[in-house]
Amino acid sequence: QLRMLATIARDYDKGYGHFTTRQNLQFNWIPLEQIPDVLADLATVDMHAIQTSGNCIRNVTADQLAGVAADELEDPRPYCELIRQWSTLHPEFTFLPRKFKIAISGAEQDRA
Repeated sequence: QLRMLATIARDYDKGYGHFTTRQNLQFNWIPLEQIPDVLADLATVDMHAIQTSGNCIRNVTADQLAGVAADELEDPRPYCELIRQWSTLHPEFTFLPRKFKIAISGAEQDRA
C-alpha cells in the first residue's frame, strides 16, 4: 500500500503527499480528470477514498502510542476499527451538516 501511495504521488501529483493532523495522507495537485485512475490504483491494493472529505464522519484517530503506552488502561485501536466499520457507508452519516471527527484514547492523559 505504501508503494502504491508513493506511485500515486510520483505519477499523478508533485512527487509528495501531505500528512494531515488526523493521520491521513493528502494529495493536493492531482488533476480532476485523473481521479478515476487514482481510485482504480488504490483499489488494486485494497484502499479507497470513501468518506475522506465532505460532511461525513472522518477517519477515527487514536493515541499515537496506542498498544504500547505504559499508562494505557485500554487499547483504543479495536474500538477505532469498530467505529470505522460501523460508520463507513452508513447512510445516516453520509450527509451530515458538517464533518464529524472522533478521537479515542485509552490513557488517563488524552493524547489522541
